[in-house]
Amino acid sequence: MGNVDFGAWFFGLTFVLHLFFAMGVFSAARGLCARGGKVMFAPPIVWAMLTLLWGMFVLLPYWLIHHSSLRDAEQGR
Repeated sequence: MGNVDFGAWFFGLTFVLHLFFAMGVFSAARGLCARGGKVMFAPPIVWAMLTLLWGMFVLLPYWLIHHSSLRDAEQGR
């Protein structure tokens, strides 16, 4: 048994997690556009790229702005 590089494992798992978050944000944002809703501040691809880079720090504001009860009631879901 050799030495395990936990840094590489951590980086790899973090990248995969951010990738899944980014795919989810992109899918949700495109679905919102397809239903006639409006994606705030940036197009879906920008939200996805930012989520890929910064993960939960972008995912949380995206969700609060677009999918939480804080969203304007007049905008369609």
